[in-house]
Amino acid sequence: ALYINIKSILNDQFNWEASLSNLLDERDNLVRDAINSTVAVSPAGCQYIYNSNAIDAESSTPLCDFNDMSIKRFIELRKITLAEELESAGI
Repeated sequence: ALYINIKSILNDQFNWEASLSNLLDERDNLVRDAINSTVAVSPAGCQYIYNSNAIDAESSTPLCDFNDMSIKRFIELRKITLAEELESAGI
């Protein structure tokens, strides 16, 4: 039952183009405007800077830390891992 639920979530809710991209763009607009209107716009250190590029940056795009990856890339990697798990379970 767990694998069936995971497959359903992957198929219905983790589609970048159909839903996640728009949702994260909307939230980015809200967060970016809020941050830019406060003193939080200029924190000390890149790890504290809000970077909307980190939402869907390609893996070749340098972010604050060399280990950082975009939300899009993180989701892609998790989808691959879970799809392999489902396949090995025969789902």
